[in-house]
Amino acid sequence: MNSGSTSSFDEHQSRVLNATFFIVAVGFLLCLFSSYEFIHFNLFPYSGGVGCGITEGLDCKDALQSHYSSFLGRSLGNWGALFYSGVLIFLLVWKRSERKEPDTALDTLFILCSVSVALSIFLFFISMTQLSALCPVCLTLYAVSIALLVAVYLLGRSPSISFVNRVGNGVIGSLGLVRGIPRFLISEVFRRLFTREFPFAVFLLVLGTIGFFSDQGFYLFFSKTEKRDVAVENIGKEWERQPVRDILSDTKAGPLQDYVKGPSDSPIRIVEFFDFECPYCRMFYFDLRDLREKYSESVRVEYRNYPLDHRCNPHMPANAGHANACEAALFSRCAGEQGKYFEALEYLMTLEILGGEANPRQVRNSIRRGSEVLGLDSDAIYECMKSERQLEVLSRDITIATELDLKGTPTVWV
Repeated sequence: MNSGSTSSFDEHQSRVLNATFFIVAVGFLLCLFSSYEFIHFNLFPYSGGVGCGITEGLDCKDALQSHYSSFLGRSLGNWGALFYSGVLIFLLVWKRSERKEPDTALDTLFILCSVSVALSIFLFFISMTQLSALCPVCLTLYAVSIALLVAVYLLGRSPSISFVNRVGNGVIGSLGLVRGIPRFLISEVFRRLFTREFPFAVFLLVLGTIGFFSDQGFYLFFSKTEKRDVAVENIGKEWERQPVRDILSDTKAGPLQDYVKGPSDSPIRIVEFFDFECPYCRMFYFDLRDLREKYSESVRVEYRNYPLDHRCNPHMPANAGHANACEAALFSRCAGEQGKYFEALEYLMTLEILGGEANPRQVRNSIRRGSEVLGLDSDAIYECMKSERQLEVLSRDITIATELDLKGTPTVWV
Protein backbone atom coordinates (compact mmCIF):
# COMPACT_ATOMS: atom_id res chain seq x y z
CA MET A 1 0.00 0.00 0.00
CA ASN A 2 1.51 3.36 -1.00
CA SER A 3 1.53 6.50 1.18
CA GLY A 4 -1.46 8.06 -0.61
CA SER A 5 -3.69 5.07 -0.10
CA THR A 6 -2.48 4.74 3.51
CA SER A 7 -3.44 8.35 4.22
CA SER A 8 -6.86 7.83 2.63
CA PHE A 9 -7.39 4.66 4.68
CA ASP A 10 -6.43 6.43 7.92
CA GLU A 11 -8.78 9.32 7.14
CA HIS A 12 -11.60 6.86 6.52
CA GLN A 13 -10.85 5.09 9.82
CA SER A 14 -10.97 8.42 11.68
CA ARG A 15 -14.44 9.10 10.34
CA VAL A 16 -15.53 5.59 11.31
CA LEU A 17 -14.16 6.08 14.84
CA ASN A 18 -16.10 9.34 15.24
CA ALA A 19 -19.26 7.65 13.99
CA THR A 20 -18.68 4.79 16.43
CA PHE A 21 -18.41 7.23 19.34
CA PHE A 22 -21.70 8.81 18.31
CA ILE A 23 -23.48 5.44 17.99
CA VAL A 24 -22.23 4.25 21.38
CA ALA A 25 -23.21 7.52 23.07
CA VAL A 26 -26.74 7.24 21.65
CA GLY A 27 -26.99 3.62 22.80
CA PHE A 28 -25.77 4.54 26.28
CA LEU A 29 -28.31 7.35 26.68
CA LEU A 30 -31.18 5.21 25.38
CA CYS A 31 -30.30 2.40 27.78
CA LEU A 32 -30.22 4.86 30.68
CA PHE A 33 -33.68 6.06 29.63
CA SER A 34 -34.88 2.44 29.44
CA SER A 35 -33.51 1.78 32.94
CA TYR A 36 -35.22 4.97 34.17
CA GLU A 37 -38.59 3.94 32.74
CA PHE A 38 -38.26 0.40 34.12
CA ILE A 39 -37.80 1.68 37.68
CA HIS A 40 -40.39 4.42 37.16
CA PHE A 41 -43.13 2.16 35.81
CA ASN A 42 -42.57 -0.92 37.97
CA LEU A 43 -41.61 0.56 41.33
CA PHE A 44 -42.91 4.14 41.36
CA PRO A 45 -46.16 4.16 39.36
CA TYR A 46 -47.45 7.13 41.40
CA SER A 47 -44.85 9.33 39.71
CA GLY A 48 -46.87 9.57 36.49
CA GLY A 49 -47.17 7.69 33.24
CA VAL A 50 -44.28 6.35 31.21
CA GLY A 51 -42.75 8.74 28.72
CA CYS A 52 -42.29 6.34 25.82
CA GLY A 53 -45.92 5.82 24.85
CA ILE A 54 -46.51 7.24 21.36
CA THR A 55 -49.55 5.40 19.99
CA GLU A 56 -51.54 2.32 20.92
CA GLY A 57 -49.23 0.22 18.77
CA LEU A 58 -46.04 1.99 19.90
CA ASP A 59 -45.91 1.87 23.67
CA CYS A 60 -43.31 0.47 26.03
CA LYS A 61 -45.70 -0.53 28.85
CA ASP A 62 -46.02 -4.12 27.62
CA ALA A 63 -42.25 -4.42 27.32
CA LEU A 64 -41.74 -2.99 30.82
CA GLN A 65 -44.25 -5.47 32.27
CA SER A 66 -42.82 -8.46 30.43
CA HIS A 67 -40.62 -10.91 32.31
CA TYR A 68 -38.14 -10.41 29.45
CA SER A 69 -37.53 -6.84 30.66
CA SER A 70 -35.04 -7.90 33.33
CA PHE A 71 -32.28 -10.45 33.88
CA LEU A 72 -30.63 -11.47 37.15
CA GLY A 73 -32.44 -8.73 39.02
CA ARG A 74 -31.41 -5.91 36.69
CA SER A 75 -33.39 -4.30 33.89
CA LEU A 76 -32.21 -4.90 30.34
CA GLY A 77 -31.69 -1.14 30.18
CA ASN A 78 -29.19 -1.45 33.04
CA TRP A 79 -27.35 -4.27 31.27
CA GLY A 80 -27.31 -2.22 28.07
CA ALA A 81 -25.99 0.85 29.88
CA LEU A 82 -23.20 -1.29 31.36
CA PHE A 83 -22.33 -2.65 27.90
CA TYR A 84 -22.28 0.74 26.19
CA SER A 85 -20.36 2.40 29.03
CA GLY A 86 -17.77 -0.37 28.73
CA VAL A 87 -17.51 0.18 24.97
CA LEU A 88 -17.13 3.94 25.53
CA ILE A 89 -14.34 3.38 28.05
CA PHE A 90 -12.58 1.04 25.64
CA LEU A 91 -12.83 3.47 22.73
CA LEU A 92 -11.60 6.38 24.87
CA VAL A 93 -8.38 4.57 25.82
CA TRP A 94 -7.90 2.66 22.56
CA LYS A 95 -5.05 4.14 20.55
CA ARG A 96 -5.50 3.64 16.85
CA SER A 97 -1.98 4.90 16.21
CA GLU A 98 -0.53 2.07 18.34
CA ARG A 99 -2.83 -0.56 16.93
CA LYS A 100 -1.31 -3.97 16.27
CA GLU A 101 -2.58 -6.55 13.84
CA PRO A 102 -4.41 -8.64 14.66
CA ASP A 103 -6.15 -6.32 17.16
CA THR A 104 -7.53 -8.87 19.63
CA ALA A 105 -9.37 -6.28 21.72
CA LEU A 106 -11.19 -4.80 18.72
CA ASP A 107 -11.99 -8.24 17.30
CA THR A 108 -13.37 -9.29 20.69
CA LEU A 109 -15.56 -6.20 20.69
CA PHE A 110 -16.83 -7.24 17.25
CA ILE A 111 -17.91 -10.61 18.67
CA LEU A 112 -19.62 -8.93 21.63
CA CYS A 113 -21.48 -6.63 19.23
CA SER A 114 -22.55 -9.68 17.23
CA VAL A 115 -24.00 -11.20 20.40
CA SER A 116 -25.78 -7.90 21.08
CA VAL A 117 -27.37 -7.99 17.62
CA ALA A 118 -28.43 -11.61 18.11
CA LEU A 119 -30.07 -10.64 21.40
CA SER A 120 -31.80 -7.71 19.68
CA ILE A 121 -33.21 -10.04 17.02
CA PHE A 122 -34.49 -12.39 19.72
CA LEU A 123 -36.16 -9.56 21.65
CA PHE A 124 -37.68 -8.18 18.45
CA PHE A 125 -39.16 -11.63 17.79
CA ILE A 126 -40.60 -11.65 21.33
CA SER A 127 -42.08 -8.19 20.73
CA MET A 128 -43.75 -9.31 17.52
CA THR A 129 -45.12 -12.59 18.86
CA GLN A 130 -45.91 -12.03 22.54
CA LEU A 131 -46.53 -8.32 23.12
CA SER A 132 -49.52 -6.32 21.97
CA ALA A 133 -47.47 -3.17 21.28
CA LEU A 134 -43.95 -2.42 20.09
CA CYS A 135 -41.56 -0.54 22.35
CA PRO A 136 -40.17 2.50 20.46
CA VAL A 137 -37.08 2.77 22.66
CA CYS A 138 -36.39 -0.93 22.20
CA LEU A 139 -36.76 -0.68 18.41
CA THR A 140 -34.29 2.21 18.35
CA LEU A 141 -31.83 0.24 20.46
CA TYR A 142 -32.09 -2.71 18.09
CA ALA A 143 -31.12 -0.39 15.23
CA VAL A 144 -28.28 1.07 17.31
CA SER A 145 -26.86 -2.39 18.03
CA ILE A 146 -26.80 -3.19 14.30
CA ALA A 147 -25.17 0.16 13.50
CA LEU A 148 -22.52 -0.46 16.17
CA LEU A 149 -21.73 -3.91 14.74
CA VAL A 150 -21.17 -2.39 11.29
CA ALA A 151 -19.07 0.45 12.72
CA VAL A 152 -16.82 -1.88 14.75
CA TYR A 153 -16.40 -4.12 11.72
CA LEU A 154 -15.30 -1.15 9.61
CA LEU A 155 -13.10 0.15 12.41
CA GLY A 156 -11.17 -3.10 12.60
CA ARG A 157 -11.03 -3.73 8.87
CA SER A 158 -7.52 -4.29 7.60
CA PRO A 159 -6.17 -5.11 4.13
CA SER A 160 -3.85 -7.71 5.66
CA ILE A 161 -6.34 -9.57 7.91
CA SER A 162 -9.22 -11.64 6.54
CA PHE A 163 -12.72 -11.56 8.02
CA VAL A 164 -12.47 -15.22 9.04
CA ASN A 165 -9.23 -14.56 10.91
CA ARG A 166 -10.85 -11.60 12.67
CA VAL A 167 -13.77 -13.73 13.81
CA GLY A 168 -11.48 -16.48 15.05
CA ASN A 169 -9.29 -13.98 16.85
CA GLY A 170 -12.38 -12.37 18.41
CA VAL A 171 -13.78 -15.69 19.61
CA ILE A 172 -10.47 -16.53 21.28
CA GLY A 173 -10.41 -13.09 22.88
CA SER A 174 -13.99 -13.51 24.12
CA LEU A 175 -13.04 -16.73 25.89
CA GLY A 176 -10.48 -14.78 27.89
CA LEU A 177 -12.77 -11.93 28.94
CA VAL A 178 -12.90 -13.06 32.57
CA ARG A 179 -9.19 -12.36 32.86
CA GLY A 180 -9.04 -9.69 30.19
CA ILE A 181 -11.48 -7.20 31.73
CA PRO A 182 -9.68 -6.90 35.13
CA ARG A 183 -6.35 -6.66 33.30
CA PHE A 184 -7.74 -3.91 31.06
CA LEU A 185 -9.11 -1.97 34.04
CA ILE A 186 -5.78 -2.15 35.86
CA SER A 187 -3.58 -1.27 32.90
CA GLU A 188 -5.78 1.33 31.21
CA VAL A 189 -7.89 2.89 33.98
CA PHE A 190 -6.58 2.42 37.52
CA ARG A 191 -2.94 3.16 36.66
CA ARG A 192 -4.02 6.59 35.37
CA LEU A 193 -5.18 7.48 38.90
CA PHE A 194 -1.50 7.86 39.84
CA THR A 195 -0.52 10.00 36.87
CA ARG A 196 -1.37 13.41 35.45
CA GLU A 197 -4.32 11.70 33.78
CA PHE A 198 -6.09 11.42 37.16
CA PRO A 199 -9.16 13.49 36.05
CA PHE A 200 -9.54 11.33 32.94
CA ALA A 201 -9.35 8.15 35.05
CA VAL A 202 -12.00 9.49 37.42
CA PHE A 203 -14.22 10.29 34.43
CA LEU A 204 -13.85 6.71 33.17
CA LEU A 205 -14.70 5.29 36.58
CA VAL A 206 -17.76 7.54 36.90
CA LEU A 207 -18.89 6.46 33.44
CA GLY A 208 -18.58 2.79 34.37
CA THR A 209 -20.32 3.33 37.71
CA ILE A 210 -23.28 5.02 36.03
CA GLY A 211 -23.59 2.12 33.61
CA PHE A 212 -23.32 -0.52 36.34
CA PHE A 213 -25.63 1.08 38.90
CA SER A 214 -28.23 2.82 36.69
CA ASP A 215 -31.18 0.92 38.19
CA GLN A 216 -30.05 1.67 41.74
CA GLY A 217 -29.39 5.31 40.88
CA PHE A 218 -32.86 5.86 39.45
CA TYR A 219 -34.39 4.03 42.40
CA LEU A 220 -32.70 6.47 44.78
CA PHE A 221 -33.77 9.37 42.58
CA PHE A 222 -37.45 8.40 42.71
CA SER A 223 -37.22 7.58 46.42
CA LYS A 224 -36.10 11.15 47.09
CA THR A 225 -38.27 13.01 44.59
CA GLU A 226 -41.57 11.14 44.41
CA LYS A 227 -44.34 13.14 46.04
CA ARG A 228 -46.36 10.08 46.92
CA ASP A 229 -48.89 11.83 49.15
CA VAL A 230 -49.72 14.38 46.46
CA ALA A 231 -49.93 11.67 43.80
CA VAL A 232 -52.25 9.52 45.90
CA GLU A 233 -54.41 12.56 46.68
CA ASN A 234 -54.71 13.35 42.97
CA ILE A 235 -55.61 9.75 42.20
CA GLY A 236 -58.28 9.90 44.90
CA LYS A 237 -59.76 13.07 43.42
CA GLU A 238 -59.78 11.52 39.96
CA TRP A 239 -61.54 8.44 41.37
CA GLU A 240 -64.21 10.63 42.97
CA ARG A 241 -64.88 12.30 39.62
CA GLN A 242 -65.57 8.97 37.92
CA PRO A 243 -69.22 7.95 37.36
CA VAL A 244 -70.62 5.25 39.64
CA ARG A 245 -70.82 1.92 37.82
CA ASP A 246 -73.18 -0.82 38.93
CA ILE A 247 -71.42 -4.17 38.58
CA LEU A 248 -73.98 -6.94 38.90
CA SER A 249 -73.06 -10.04 40.85
CA ASP A 250 -74.66 -13.42 41.39
CA THR A 251 -73.71 -14.69 44.84
CA LYS A 252 -76.46 -17.28 45.07
CA ALA A 253 -74.81 -20.63 45.82
CA GLY A 254 -74.42 -22.72 42.69
CA PRO A 255 -71.93 -23.70 39.98
CA LEU A 256 -72.21 -20.33 38.20
CA GLN A 257 -71.97 -18.09 41.25
CA ASP A 258 -69.59 -15.17 41.71
CA TYR A 259 -67.11 -15.78 44.52
CA VAL A 260 -67.05 -13.21 47.30
CA LYS A 261 -65.11 -12.85 50.56
CA GLY A 262 -66.63 -10.65 53.24
CA PRO A 263 -70.06 -9.84 54.68
CA SER A 264 -72.83 -8.99 52.21
CA ASP A 265 -73.69 -5.80 54.14
CA SER A 266 -70.13 -4.46 54.27
CA PRO A 267 -69.85 -0.72 53.51
CA ILE A 268 -66.92 -1.23 51.12
CA ARG A 269 -67.26 -3.44 48.06
CA ILE A 270 -64.18 -4.23 45.99
CA VAL A 271 -64.44 -5.93 42.59
CA GLU A 272 -61.17 -7.13 41.09
CA PHE A 273 -60.63 -8.35 37.53
CA PHE A 274 -57.47 -10.42 37.33
CA ASP A 275 -55.42 -12.88 35.31
CA PHE A 276 -53.63 -15.80 36.95
CA GLU A 277 -50.50 -15.37 34.81
CA CYS A 278 -50.30 -11.59 35.23
CA PRO A 279 -47.25 -10.91 37.49
CA TYR A 280 -48.82 -7.80 39.01
CA CYS A 281 -52.07 -9.65 39.70
CA ARG A 282 -50.06 -12.28 41.54
CA MET A 283 -48.36 -9.63 43.69
CA PHE A 284 -51.56 -7.68 44.24
CA TYR A 285 -53.35 -10.84 45.37
CA PHE A 286 -51.43 -10.83 48.65
CA ASP A 287 -52.02 -7.12 49.25
CA LEU A 288 -55.75 -7.57 48.70
CA ARG A 289 -55.79 -10.67 50.88
CA ASP A 290 -54.08 -8.81 53.72
CA LEU A 291 -56.52 -5.90 53.35
CA ARG A 292 -59.46 -8.29 53.41
CA GLU A 293 -58.19 -10.02 56.55
CA LYS A 294 -57.39 -6.75 58.33
CA TYR A 295 -60.82 -5.24 57.65
CA SER A 296 -62.82 -8.45 57.52
CA GLU A 297 -65.99 -6.83 58.91
CA SER A 298 -66.07 -3.83 56.60
CA VAL A 299 -64.61 -4.99 53.27
CA ARG A 300 -66.13 -7.32 50.72
CA VAL A 301 -63.96 -8.57 47.84
CA GLU A 302 -65.36 -10.06 44.63
CA TYR A 303 -63.04 -11.95 42.30
CA ARG A 304 -63.70 -11.77 38.55
CA ASN A 305 -61.68 -13.33 35.76
CA TYR A 306 -60.21 -11.48 32.82
CA PRO A 307 -57.69 -13.93 31.29
CA LEU A 308 -55.23 -12.33 28.89
CA ASP A 309 -55.54 -15.48 26.80
CA HIS A 310 -57.21 -15.67 23.39
CA ARG A 311 -58.46 -19.21 24.10
CA CYS A 312 -61.35 -17.84 26.15
CA ASN A 313 -61.03 -14.08 25.70
CA PRO A 314 -61.90 -12.96 22.15
CA HIS A 315 -60.42 -9.52 22.82
CA MET A 316 -56.90 -10.92 23.16
CA PRO A 317 -54.56 -11.49 20.19
CA ALA A 318 -53.16 -14.96 19.61
CA ASN A 319 -49.71 -13.72 20.68
CA ALA A 320 -50.84 -12.29 24.03
CA GLY A 321 -48.42 -14.66 25.77
CA HIS A 322 -50.58 -16.03 28.61
CA ALA A 323 -50.99 -19.59 27.39
CA ASN A 324 -52.62 -21.01 30.54
CA ALA A 325 -54.62 -18.11 31.96
CA CYS A 326 -57.92 -19.63 30.77
CA GLU A 327 -56.90 -23.06 32.04
CA ALA A 328 -56.16 -21.65 35.51
CA ALA A 329 -59.41 -19.65 35.61
CA LEU A 330 -61.44 -22.73 34.65
CA PHE A 331 -59.67 -24.88 37.25
CA SER A 332 -60.41 -22.38 40.03
CA ARG A 333 -64.08 -22.24 39.15
CA CYS A 334 -64.33 -26.01 38.80
CA ALA A 335 -62.76 -26.32 42.25
CA GLY A 336 -65.46 -23.90 43.38
CA GLU A 337 -68.09 -26.45 42.35
CA GLN A 338 -66.60 -28.65 45.08
CA GLY A 339 -66.57 -25.80 47.60
CA LYS A 340 -62.85 -25.01 47.29
CA TYR A 341 -62.65 -21.93 45.09
CA PHE A 342 -60.60 -19.88 47.55
CA GLU A 343 -58.27 -22.80 48.25
CA ALA A 344 -57.72 -23.12 44.49
CA LEU A 345 -57.20 -19.36 44.23
CA GLU A 346 -54.47 -19.53 46.87
CA TYR A 347 -52.91 -22.59 45.25
CA LEU A 348 -52.72 -20.98 41.82
CA MET A 349 -51.51 -17.60 43.05
CA THR A 350 -48.65 -19.28 44.92
CA LEU A 351 -47.82 -21.74 42.14
CA GLU A 352 -44.42 -20.44 41.05
CA ILE A 353 -44.36 -22.23 37.72
CA LEU A 354 -47.53 -20.38 36.69
CA GLY A 355 -45.80 -17.03 36.98
CA GLY A 356 -42.55 -18.12 35.35
CA GLU A 357 -41.21 -19.06 31.94
CA ALA A 358 -41.79 -22.83 32.00
CA ASN A 359 -43.12 -24.86 29.09
CA PRO A 360 -46.92 -24.34 28.79
CA ARG A 361 -47.51 -28.09 29.02
CA GLN A 362 -45.60 -28.28 32.30
CA VAL A 363 -47.62 -25.35 33.62
CA ARG A 364 -50.88 -27.01 32.59
CA ASN A 365 -49.89 -30.24 34.35
CA SER A 366 -49.04 -28.30 37.52
CA ILE A 367 -52.43 -26.58 37.44
CA ARG A 368 -54.25 -29.90 37.17
CA ARG A 369 -52.08 -31.39 39.90
CA GLY A 370 -53.98 -29.04 42.18
CA SER A 371 -56.78 -31.63 42.25
CA GLU A 372 -54.54 -33.93 44.25
CA VAL A 373 -53.05 -31.17 46.41
CA LEU A 374 -56.47 -29.79 47.35
CA GLY A 375 -58.14 -33.17 47.75
CA LEU A 376 -60.60 -32.66 44.89
CA ASP A 377 -62.50 -35.22 42.86
CA SER A 378 -60.24 -35.41 39.80
CA ASP A 379 -62.90 -36.98 37.58
CA ALA A 380 -65.34 -34.19 38.44
CA ILE A 381 -62.67 -31.57 37.75
CA TYR A 382 -61.92 -33.18 34.38
CA GLU A 383 -65.60 -33.28 33.46
CA CYS A 384 -66.10 -29.67 34.53
CA MET A 385 -63.15 -28.35 32.53
CA LYS A 386 -64.25 -30.25 29.44
CA SER A 387 -67.77 -28.85 29.68
CA GLU A 388 -68.63 -25.29 28.70
CA ARG A 389 -70.62 -24.20 31.75
CA GLN A 390 -67.73 -22.40 33.44
CA LEU A 391 -66.72 -20.85 30.13
CA GLU A 392 -70.10 -19.11 30.26
CA VAL A 393 -69.07 -17.43 33.53
CA LEU A 394 -65.69 -16.42 32.12
CA SER A 395 -67.47 -14.96 29.11
CA ARG A 396 -69.81 -13.07 31.44
CA ASP A 397 -66.89 -11.58 33.38
CA ILE A 398 -65.10 -10.63 30.15
CA THR A 399 -68.23 -8.94 28.80
CA ILE A 400 -68.68 -6.92 31.99
CA ALA A 401 -65.00 -5.91 31.95
CA THR A 402 -65.28 -4.82 28.33
CA GLU A 403 -68.34 -2.70 29.10
CA LEU A 404 -66.35 -1.11 31.93
CA ASP A 405 -63.58 -0.31 29.42
CA LEU A 406 -61.00 -2.37 31.29
CA LYS A 407 -57.46 -1.48 30.18
CA GLY A 408 -55.45 -4.24 31.82
CA THR A 409 -55.02 -6.41 34.89
CA PRO A 410 -55.30 -6.14 37.79
CA THR A 411 -58.16 -3.64 37.66
CA VAL A 412 -60.18 -2.78 40.75
CA TRP A 413 -63.52 -1.05 41.25
CA VAL A 414 -64.45 0.21 44.72
